[in-house]
Amino acid sequence: MNKMKTDDLSSELNKNGIELCCSWCQSKDVISWCNKGMKDEALKCDNCNLIYMKEMPSSEELHAHYRNYESSIHKANTEHTAKRQKMYNLELNIIEPFLKKNSSILDVGCANGDFLRLFNNLGHKCSGVEIGEESFKKSVKVFDAYHGEFPNLEINKKFDLIIFRGTIEHFLEPRLYLEKAVSLLNDSGLIFITSTPNSNSLCCELYRERWNQFHPIFHLFHFSDGLFDKFFRNHNMKNIHRSFPYLETPYSNLESDMNVVRKAIERIRNNEEIDSDSPAFFGNMMSLVYRKLNE
Repeated sequence: MNKMKTDDLSSELNKNGIELCCSWCQSKDVISWCNKGMKDEALKCDNCNLIYMKEMPSSEELHAHYRNYESSIHKANTEHTAKRQKMYNLELNIIEPFLKKNSSILDVGCANGDFLRLFNNLGHKCSGVEIGEESFKKSVKVFDAYHGEFPNLEINKKFDLIIFRGTIEHFLEPRLYLEKAVSLLNDSGLIFITSTPNSNSLCCELYRERWNQFHPIFHLFHFSDGLFDKFFRNHNMKNIHRSFPYLETPYSNLESDMNVVRKAIERIRNNEEIDSDSPAFFGNMMSLVYRKLNE
């Protein structure tokens, strides 16, 4: 979709008398961002820049999607599993320098606990939260695990680090998840958001529904680092790390990826539809660390 169409979409929404409020900031400055009029239409808030699906699943539907996520998707492709393991190590290297010895760690959306095992092996005290039944049954054998929606769980301890690895975009109420995480932090505690799509990226804006991170069933929200910065500032937290891994990841193929993106830009310039999905690319994914400021 060509960005020049955006104003037309906005005026058409207003013309039809549709009142849409942003689910994050409640602004009414909402426009159709892609797939207008289709079941998988996405909206964008011009106030906070959040991108989100117009039609959201119910909580029951979401739980059904993740019931057997472990075997049907997470472990279904062995090549992806090997690449994911390399990403685990890369992301461990990002956060580990900020941790003290024997840190208490909570991974929200821990799946089967593969990422947490790396921290456990370093002597940290690990816990996890998971809504998928299949994944939870595996993780609870190794860690102190909680089953259910994180905001609704009763957790009577606090943590030095809370992780959202490739998960915050999946939740129906992401603000409630983050607020819950902040409430469970120890003094100087950390929140690590990683393997998370970045809506403030070239490919997101260029490809829209053909962006490789646009998955209407699973990726319900797309955030920018600026949106997270503002949220955490308002909750007395400071950003202490920001990176957008690409070249160092197992997903990069610089020459090929550059050529694919170049061709997409040429098609836009020629007023043609992009005819391929986006590759992995600079800025697509972000890793952010926030530290709680002691009052």
